[in-house]
Amino acid sequence: MMLLLSMLTSVQLFGKVQVSYPQTPAPWVRSEQTEPTYPLPLAKAGIRGCALFNVNIDKDGNTDKVQLVDAIPSRGLEKPAAQLIKGWHWIPSKEGKAQAASQQVRLDFCIDSQSEGKAKAQCLAQSQLKCHSGS
Repeated sequence: MMLLLSMLTSVQLFGKVQVSYPQTPAPWVRSEQTEPTYPLPLAKAGIRGCALFNVNIDKDGNTDKVQLVDAIPSRGLEKPAAQLIKGWHWIPSKEGKAQAASQQVRLDFCIDSQSEGKAKAQCLAQSQLKCHSGS
């Protein structure tokens, strides 16, 4: 689902947050598979990019710890992205068991001023690229 962000100015932005699990098979998946809301501070600042996290999940499916591995841009995505992940509840995937585990989660943040379709297409293309800042 796309979220139309209408800011205090007359600019409208279409935002998309794509969630993926680089580790295959992922032992856990989010219990709610709805699209996360694009963080308003990122949209207002025009920030788009990707962030890769190590996420520790306890045996009950609660997010225990979120640690940034890498992000592009290297600043600005960590806090809002980590806040999104910390609020998630997890269920074991078909390949996983209900036991404490660590897994990687990638979030791609894409915005476009023209249409939802363009934001979605940008996210699809961006998610195929490496999320590595090189620093």
